[in-house]
Amino acid sequence: MKRILVAVDGSKPSMHAAGMALELSTATGALLTVIYSVPPVILPGEVPFTVVNDVLKAEVERGKEILAEVLKELPGGDKVTSIELEGPPAE
Repeated sequence: MKRILVAVDGSKPSMHAAGMALELSTATGALLTVIYSVPPVILPGEVPFTVVNDVLKAEVERGKEILAEVLKELPGGDKVTSIELEGPPAE
């Protein structure tokens, strides 16, 4: 195993999964990458573009905070990389 990718969303189960992924990567020598996907912004009705843009910026900032928290919580997290993407998380 050379690489491990673990997705997080800020929930306790995803934090636990990140911890398990770190253990596995340490045991196998694999590179660990933590990923967060910013979900698409879908607002009801005709919402001004500026509002949609503000909501998207807030979601992107939330993703950065979640990734920073995960990296801080993982022992040896300085050897872990992170990626933030935009789009439907399931895809």
